Amino acid sequence: MKERDVLWENEVNSNKVMTSVLFASVGALGVICILLDAGFLYVPTNPRVPLLANMILMSVAGIISIRYKHDKRWLKYLLMGTLIVAYCYMDILFTYYAAPVMMIPVVLSSKYFIKKYTIRVTVVTFVLFFITAIIGARVGLTDLNSLELPAGTVIQMGENTWLSDAIEGYSYDKDRMVCNVLMYSYSIKFLLGLIVAVGCVRVSEQGHDLVFRQQELTEKTARTEADLSVAARIQTDVLPSKFPAFPERKEFDIYASMTPAKEVGGDFYDFFLVDEDHLYMTIADVSGKGIPAAMFMMAAKNILAEHARMGKTPAKILEGANRTLCINNTENMFVTAWVGILELSNGRMAAASAGHECPAVKTPEGQFKIFKDEHGFPLGWFDESEYKEYEMTLTPGTAFFSYTDGVTEAMDAEDKLFGMGRLEAALNADTETAPEKVLEKVRCGVADFVKDAEQFDDLTMLGLLYHGK
Repeated sequence: MKERDVLWENEVNSNKVMTSVLFASVGALGVICILLDAGFLYVPTNPRVPLLANMILMSVAGIISIRYKHDKRWLKYLLMGTLIVAYCYMDILFTYYAAPVMMIPVVLSSKYFIKKYTIRVTVVTFVLFFITAIIGARVGLTDLNSLELPAGTVIQMGENTWLSDAIEGYSYDKDRMVCNVLMYSYSIKFLLGLIVAVGCVRVSEQGHDLVFRQQELTEKTARTEADLSVAARIQTDVLPSKFPAFPERKEFDIYASMTPAKEVGGDFYDFFLVDEDHLYMTIADVSGKGIPAAMFMMAAKNILAEHARMGKTPAKILEGANRTLCINNTENMFVTAWVGILELSNGRMAAASAGHECPAVKTPEGQFKIFKDEHGFPLGWFDESEYKEYEMTLTPGTAFFSYTDGVTEAMDAEDKLFGMGRLEAALNADTETAPEKVLEKVRCGVADFVKDAEQFDDLTMLGLLYHGK
């Protein structure tokens, strides 16, 4: 991206600031006029007409900036030029009182984050204020101590008297007076101004670098978000997402969902028919979140599926997957997993758990209850881990529900956990046993509990309703 484009938004904002400064200056001059009329301020000259002219000049420049919505390349020159001219003109009237304001344009110029522009504004400001210092020393409100008049000289300056009129007839050296003003008044102010100007140039440089670093970060963030969006779609595509999954099979209904806490998650589920009579199911939770967990999740899902397609039992599937995942696991990641294989013809289901959450089972005449199964170590911990297998028989009408810890460990704003008790209550909120409805009940229960609290973990669930032959 071109430099002008990167800095343009900042330039528009700087024009807004400059416009506000001009209007603030107009307001300040208006207050001065009021104080002069009220007698709170005394100036031996009559500055009302010059003050009014300055107010009109700055107001016109501010109105032009607003008219173009601060969005023109030439506006910064108009605004800054107006400010410098107006302040320099005021310096003629008030001389040593107005000299410190010479740094206001320089300081404001650094907000544009253009080093050359700041240097140019500094040079123009210093040159013009030097010229107005000389003019003001001759005709403005000058420090009378710089005149070097003979002792006892009395000078009367009336309400409408210029300095040049007040000292007419007295013996003094005008050039010497100007030198005294520049030496004892403006030299110090210019020295301090030069120090401030150097600082403003450095601020402009650093601001320029900051804008570009911010732009690079914004572009990098946009690319990362785009990559995460693609990764999320890929992850969604690898999980079974078409429901009903097996419309031609009347022995069972199955439904699953995964809601990641971040753009991509570490949870996953999977199911497929190993053969005409055996349904493979798994649900798992990878340690960590984000891209690393998603990558490990993809590997774990595929490895488990490969072992399942070999016709292995759930325990052997976990053992084989564990050995594979332990190879070159330098990041020491692990995954908890539950694997089950349902024999569709008779309802016998063999299952094994690698440190995963206990499932819930509902018999036709009962309610959902947590099934306390036996756990082994998570996959990826020890390459020699062994897993115990258990069996249960699902009679027609039996519902099965499995989930990840993102359900039970969901927290509300007071850091309270959803917990097993609320999970059972949500499952048994009504007699509905259709898998999709069961998952919806739990999802609503979690949402009602956490309310506006942030989701910290992936929320993954799998439900099955066995109909039998």
